[in-house]
Amino acid sequence: TTHRVNLANGDSIAPGQEKKCEFTVTAPSTPGTYHFQWKMLRESVAWFGDLSTDVSIQVTPGSVTIPNAGFEQGTTGWSGFRAAATAVSSPLHSGARALSMTATGPAYTVKGGVGCNGGFNTAPFVAVAGRSRYTASVWVRGSTSPGEAMIYVQQFSGLTYAEKLKSSTDSFAYDVLARKSVKESDGWVQLSVPLTTEATTRYLSISLNGNNAGVPLTFDDVTLVAG
Repeated sequence: TTHRVNLANGDSIAPGQEKKCEFTVTAPSTPGTYHFQWKMLRESVAWFGDLSTDVSIQVTPGSVTIPNAGFEQGTTGWSGFRAAATAVSSPLHSGARALSMTATGPAYTVKGGVGCNGGFNTAPFVAVAGRSRYTASVWVRGSTSPGEAMIYVQQFSGLTYAEKLKSSTDSFAYDVLARKSVKESDGWVQLSVPLTTEATTRYLSISLNGNNAGVPLTFDDVTLVAG
């Protein structure tokens, strides 16, 4: 892409003199390696002088903002599936609220035959870049009865479940999960799962799951970090 930075009206620069030009460069929204150079131009006449030294710029995605990631606004921005949930003031990992969730079932199968009884998903999906690395994490605390908690991430090319990315042989090809059995005496435990988005990925759905019906779990501080 070519853009121009014009001299100020009245500027006259003789041969051998110097002129300092300042300008702002906006990084592209798509991550990747970009090359930056510039050259002088006499408008409507000709380009002249040498190209500047080629500068290679690596554009990487930043950390992603997840609406209501700490559940300070209750369940706003999240949608439940076979689960009951409410915002609580204790226990807390940080802030003033966390999400207490109890899966209700019946059980269904997610990636690799893992069984799940219910969860809460980001709603709407979270916008991300294609061909990029991310790590999704959440802090979870168990109750008096041991229960398995899970963070489950799915990739989508659009904003509907019909646009979930899947291979021709495996509908779970681009899903990832992390799970762990937790109980109250464990305190707060962080679940994290790395993933690399496909070229056509534009959105992620992050789901916080309980894999044992009737066993309450507390979730707090969901993050999605790039790199």
